[in-house]
Amino acid sequence: MPSDVCKLASLFAARTADATDAQAIGAVMAAAWMALERALRAVIGAQGAAALYTRSLYLAARHHVWLLDVWKDGDRKVDPTRLRDAMAQQNVDEAAAAAQALLQTFARLFSNLIGESLMERLLLPVYEEPWHEAPDEGRTR
Repeated sequence: MPSDVCKLASLFAARTADATDAQAIGAVMAAAWMALERALRAVIGAQGAAALYTRSLYLAARHHVWLLDVWKDGDRKVDPTRLRDAMAQQNVDEAAAAAQALLQTFARLFSNLIGESLMERLLLPVYEEPWHEAPDEGRTR
């Protein structure tokens, strides 16, 4: 994997390092995907962002099969609440490993699509901004 891809995936994964349980890892990942989706929409549109998200889920599911449950056939949008809820059902080690795999897969796919340099310029600001947790389905803010 290219070095900028590893660097970016590692930066994002570092946000899960302080998480003490799978629920916290899921919350961080949901917030990450909300932030990533906002940035991706500007470059590849909402459907492109959803396609990249679902492809990342599908490929990461080779080693973390339960990730397939996050994606539903026909989805046309990024739904971080399903990712958060699915991660919360795992043990902490599995959730952390799946989070790392998903981020690395995403970074590799996006880098192949637009190049490492542009990917880094687009996504490093996303890493540096504060992330907000994905709301619960029934809860309003």
